Amino acid sequence: MNLSEYYLLKSFKYIRREWRNGRWRYWYEEPKTNTPKTGGFGTIYTGYEGKPHEAIRKLLREKSGQCANVFSCPLPVLVKNEDTGKWEKAKDEDGNDIMADTDVDLVYGNSFVGLRHIIEKHYIYNNDYSSLSNLEDAVVGSFEDINNERPDAELDNEKENLPKFEILDSNNNKLVIQVQIKKDDNGEIQFRHFILTSFDKSRNYSRKKNSAKERKARKNSIPT
Repeated sequence: MNLSEYYLLKSFKYIRREWRNGRWRYWYEEPKTNTPKTGGFGTIYTGYEGKPHEAIRKLLREKSGQCANVFSCPLPVLVKNEDTGKWEKAKDEDGNDIMADTDVDLVYGNSFVGLRHIIEKHYIYNNDYSSLSNLEDAVVGSFEDINNERPDAELDNEKENLPKFEILDSNNNKLVIQVQIKKDDNGEIQFRHFILTSFDKSRNYSRKKNSAKERKARKNSIPT
């Protein structure tokens, strides 16, 4: 695939242009639209940049919604392969992943995605986290680890327009970041990223199940 024919899109719109003497350089443009007031997960709350604990508590109070740009970390830039219809990691001339500092949202979600999913499956049903405080610290710690250690971000692109990144931090906590891709009213492609799930990868799934009694106690510990 000739990368010069396509846009490289992430939090910014990357364009590969000829620079000089047959060499290529990547340029970017700022997004043209502001953060919308509502999205697929309800109200989008702003003002939580760099405040993950406050964002988590806000969503626990609201039981819905999406806190925008809570985290920032380097993630690979994506390019669409028009032959397969799948998004792939863009590479530079040396075959290395092209990285971009990327904002990541936190969503309350449902039983399958987001904070509610992490709490229900990996705190109440499974013992991935010993408490809500431990869950908060693990998610925040994963982003700190990503920024400091730069672990590989594996791309799952099986679903054509719903790629996701899977990252294992140095504490064996696995973070999965979903990429949302859609066009705005002007036909411009817009990207948003949010935490799909997070869990302890160091132990076997069958060894993490809580007893019925423990599940009930943990469920009752969730703020109403």
